[in-house]
Order: sequence, then C-alpha cells, then structure tokens
Amino acid sequence: MLGYTKVLRIGLLGSIAALAIIAFFGLDSLPLMIAGTVLLGIMYAGTVNIMLNGLGVVLSPAGNPGFLPGMNAGAFNLGAGLSFLVLPAVLVATTALGDAKASYLTVVVVGLALTIAAFAASLLIPKPVEAEVAE
Repeated sequence: MLGYTKVLRIGLLGSIAALAIIAFFGLDSLPLMIAGTVLLGIMYAGTVNIMLNGLGVVLSPAGNPGFLPGMNAGAFNLGAGLSFLVLPAVLVATTALGDAKASYLTVVVVGLALTIAAFAASLLIPKPVEAEVAE
C-alpha cells in the first residue's frame, strides 16, 4: 500500500505531466490534446480529489470528523470559481499580443504553475499515522 499522501502526490505529478503534454504538444496535435486531457481527468479528478477527501477524513479532529472534508469542498469550490476569473483574464490579457496559440499556452502554463504550487503545498500535509500502512 502506498498511503493517501503518496497517492495524492502521484496524482499531482500526473496532473503536472498531463498539463505539460497539453501545453507543449497538445496545442499542435488533437490526439495529444485528448490524451493530455484524459490523463488530467484521471490524475486530478480520479486521484487527487479522492485522496484529499480521504486525508480530510483521517486528519480531522476526533470530535469533528466532517471538518476537513467540508473545508476541502469549500476550498475546491472557491478554487473552481477563481479559475473562472483568473484563467479567462490571463487569456484576454495575452490575446492583445495577437497570437491565439501563445495566449492558450500562457493559460495552460499558469495552470501548470498552480499545480506545481499545489504539489509543493502537499509536502506540508502531516502524515496520518493511524491511516497509513507501515513500510
């Protein structure tokens, strides 16, 4: 068993790889764009979100087991809302450069940078001693 935290980080690394595929190859190739998008869906929605919810359950205080899962849901919704503000703003700001492909590349690179920051933040998550399997 790998444990929640390791699988979370694997999902984040997979998400970073998927965004890199989209940014550097997918804008010129529909099959690679599809592959990158599918990989991103699997790694982020199918791995990272599930592990975050699991970590939220095992790291919540004993007297309030729904605290961290609730905070995670709120943070996810806030982040999703902010993405609809930040990413189109980046797209519009870079559209003035006159190159649509460069504008989309910039948006994907901003998402890539945010995902790298999320991976760095994952290094601060405490190890849930009761839930992890000893190696």
